[in-house]
Amino acid sequence: MRGAPAVIVIIASLGLVVAPALTTATSAAAQRPGAPGLTAKDRPNDQGKVIILTITASPDDGAGADDVLRYEIQRRNAAGQFEFLRNVPAKNAPQYVVYDSVDLKKKRYDYRARAYDGALYSPWVTSSATGRDNVAPRPPRSFQAVDVPGDQGGQLRVSFRNSLDDGSGADDVRTYRVHRRPAGGSFQPLRIIRATDSPTYEFVDFGLLAGTTYFYRVLCWDGRNTSTPVVCSGTTVDNKPPGAPSGLQVTDRPNDNGDGLILTWNRSSDDGAKKDDVQEYQIFRNPGPESAQTLGFLARVPATDSPSYQYTDTGLTPRRKYTYIVRAFDGRNLSPAVSGWGIPTDDLPPRRPWSVVVTDVPNDNGGALQVAFRGSPDDGGGADDVVRYEVARKKVGGAYAPLRNVQATDSQTYQFTDSGLTAGVDYVYAIRAYDGTWYSSEATGRGKTVDNTPPARPTNFVAVAAPNTVGAADISFAASVDDTKAHPEVTGYEVFRRRVGQNWPTSPVRTVTARQVATYAFRDTGLAVGQRYTYRARAKAATGVSGWTPAQTITAADNRKPRPPRQLVAQDRPDDTGQAVLLTWLRSADDGLNRDIVARYLVYRKLTSVFETPTTLVASLPATDAPSYRLTDTGGELMNLRSYTYWVVARTAAGVTSDPSNEAEAVPRNDTILAAPTNLTAADRPGGGNAIDLVWERSSSEDGGITPPPPPFSVGTTDSTTAAEGDYEVFRRRATGAWPSTPHMIVPASTAGDPLAVVDNQATNGVAYQYMVRYRVQTSISPFSNVAQATAQDDSASAAAAASGLNVAIVDAPTSASAGAPIVVKVSVNGEGLSTVGLQWRVNEGAWQSTATQTGKDAYEATFTLSLGSAAPGDRIDLVAIASDASGSVLSEEAQVEITR
Repeated sequence: MRGAPAVIVIIASLGLVVAPALTTATSAAAQRPGAPGLTAKDRPNDQGKVIILTITASPDDGAGADDVLRYEIQRRNAAGQFEFLRNVPAKNAPQYVVYDSVDLKKKRYDYRARAYDGALYSPWVTSSATGRDNVAPRPPRSFQAVDVPGDQGGQLRVSFRNSLDDGSGADDVRTYRVHRRPAGGSFQPLRIIRATDSPTYEFVDFGLLAGTTYFYRVLCWDGRNTSTPVVCSGTTVDNKPPGAPSGLQVTDRPNDNGDGLILTWNRSSDDGAKKDDVQEYQIFRNPGPESAQTLGFLARVPATDSPSYQYTDTGLTPRRKYTYIVRAFDGRNLSPAVSGWGIPTDDLPPRRPWSVVVTDVPNDNGGALQVAFRGSPDDGGGADDVVRYEVARKKVGGAYAPLRNVQATDSQTYQFTDSGLTAGVDYVYAIRAYDGTWYSSEATGRGKTVDNTPPARPTNFVAVAAPNTVGAADISFAASVDDTKAHPEVTGYEVFRRRVGQNWPTSPVRTVTARQVATYAFRDTGLAVGQRYTYRARAKAATGVSGWTPAQTITAADNRKPRPPRQLVAQDRPDDTGQAVLLTWLRSADDGLNRDIVARYLVYRKLTSVFETPTTLVASLPATDAPSYRLTDTGGELMNLRSYTYWVVARTAAGVTSDPSNEAEAVPRNDTILAAPTNLTAADRPGGGNAIDLVWERSSSEDGGITPPPPPFSVGTTDSTTAAEGDYEVFRRRATGAWPSTPHMIVPASTAGDPLAVVDNQATNGVAYQYMVRYRVQTSISPFSNVAQATAQDDSASAAAAASGLNVAIVDAPTSASAGAPIVVKVSVNGEGLSTVGLQWRVNEGAWQSTATQTGKDAYEATFTLSLGSAAPGDRIDLVAIASDASGSVLSEEAQVEITR
């Protein structure tokens, strides 16, 4: 119908618009709406999955014709064609924002938009944007490094669980980057692992050193961003035993007395041949059956890469079976054992005994002979292998018959009594040595028995002042040879006692009944302390009495043991040349008190540091009942700088000594005074910072020279005295602090220059320091010089920022801290007027973080406490302080803290 209005049908369910053909009059009158604006850009702080589209309203949306119904947005697809994306209803708004949340990460997308008024579309407008990943992936988890079992300590198995953004979450992890460092080293790249959406990743790190701790860190990368690192450590363990040695042979050492065996074996397969894992071979030995459980350690043989090894075991017993095992040892593990056994053989006969002497036993009835002989030279000497002596006896004209064996005891002489003989008969004795295999030649001796009618007197008569008693004597003697079951002639013994200077009494002090025992003994009491007594004894028999024993004289005494001296103190005598020691001690409790029995004090001395040094009796002082005693040891053998140990014992008049006092050590020192250095000056070093120039005049003692004390004693060397120039010790403190006990610098006296000039390069700019110097030659020390003060200034171009006098320094920070523990840092600030100070820190060279600032005036100290709960072992914390005032800001030098377990 010509001139009829246009009809528009909207099919909402299909999103289609059907417009009939317009008449020529209508088309001429219609106008398209004005074009909108379009801007596409990446949404920040996401992982590149959203594009923000902003539509600026058409001029006909809410203004002008006000006939815009909606805006249509299209996006170019992978085939390069635009396709419908979204319709946005018009609401008379100046702008419309649309979020396209399709995964667009790292892809460029093209968009276009147009306005629609119900009949006509505006022209297209276009815009493009690329999705960018701006968020770092989350770190890996459960990171660990464990030793690989069954190796020789060269491998660690490194494993971790995936990042929560690997295969899930943002799903944008591309690779994992692993770094490694040994203890004390720095991290170096080790391996890049491609992300495969696996829940876990692991690999074996080869070529490591056994027994070494290695630190690892891992982080993940999404193509643009890196996660925070995760750190762990592992220690390699050699848990693979070396190969066993082989071919153990145990053979007798030839031409000896059966006291040596030779062991030979072939090396372990891990000894040499580039493996070289064996440190030593360990030998175990046990006489008897072959059993590893009863073997004891014998020796170590160092591994030398030799094809075979040998060891000689000495000091063995002939004809005894010895079992051995040998194992290789790599410092941690023992190899399986190789075993063998051997029996040492005696190849040489011993030399014969000699000087056989046969004598009649006196005062018997002719029934016994005393046989004595000198032992073989191989008994306790020479080969030292005599086991026993075999004795044969015969009557003159008769045949030898075995008599007895005498066990060898390494004695020079042996003797025995041959009893049950016939009186008046000549007997011949033949003696030979036996080593268990071989006999020596014979030595002979001859003797005749004699019948002595009176009983033999007792022997070994001893009378001594009884120990630990008052006024008593202990009497003992051996029985007469006629007081035996074979010859029970003696009926008793009479012991007589008299005071010295008086006659012997007619009656014995004690009668002892014979009991056919070897020894008799009794205690005689009730003696007067200090009085001398003489004792003697004789045997009684039906046939008469024996001769007297040799008389024994004793002095009755209080023989109780005195208590020891106390609180011995030894110290160097001051102001001498190091050749005297002062000793003081408190008296024994038995000196001058309730029991005054101490007669003298014995002072002993020995060198402290020398093995088995002989003991020297320094002095014997009479006891004077004094509460304490004092002694100066000026023995000519005392030497400077040698350590001596002293102790003291108390001794009674009867010769009973106490236990020793406590030991006391002293070192005599040459502590003569030296002249002090003079005219010390200190000044800031120009042209830089952190340095102070020090100048002083030398000690006059250096010009005159001194003779130093001899060096400490050492075994196998000869003492010598050499000239020594000494050192200058420089002490430093902050102007408001205390002097330290150790020098800040040591300058050898051999340093050129007079006066001496040195530089302290360890000063902190802006801090006032005070200095003193003294001269030392070994143990001789001069007084201190005068005190000099200076402040280091940074007068280089880089110090312009601190021109106002503002200074900040970290004065106290730990070098290491345990994981999870707080870190306490002290900062010093110097300046004029109001200033603030703060602390900045970072972990493993990451982004700097700041604490809250503190405010103060002029010079003060600020304390900061950092709680780094997330810091792990191996992390490094960098610290820097920053101070600010009206003139600007000044940074301190950096400090570092290593996080440990």
